[in-house]
Amino acid sequence: MLSELHAVISGKVQGVGYRDFVRESAESLRLYGWVKNKEDDTVELLAQGYPEKLRELAELLQEGSVLAKVTGVATEFRTPRVLYEDFSVKA
Repeated sequence: MLSELHAVISGKVQGVGYRDFVRESAESLRLYGWVKNKEDDTVELLAQGYPEKLRELAELLQEGSVLAKVTGVATEFRTPRVLYEDFSVKA
């Protein structure tokens, strides 16, 4: 059964390759959804897939890209309402 992870990541996560890190991680785990920068300097993502893969991604979000300094990850697991067919970086 598919599940969905919604997360907001805080810290030094913009301008450091964090969104590309998330996209590459999500694609390697065969997850679908999107990641984007928010105006408050956080990064938001929505990922869909099997629960165990979403938990793996949630752990990777703590690490981030080499230059990132993650200070917080707020996560929520829920049932998908809209299904995505790929994983994209939103502007």
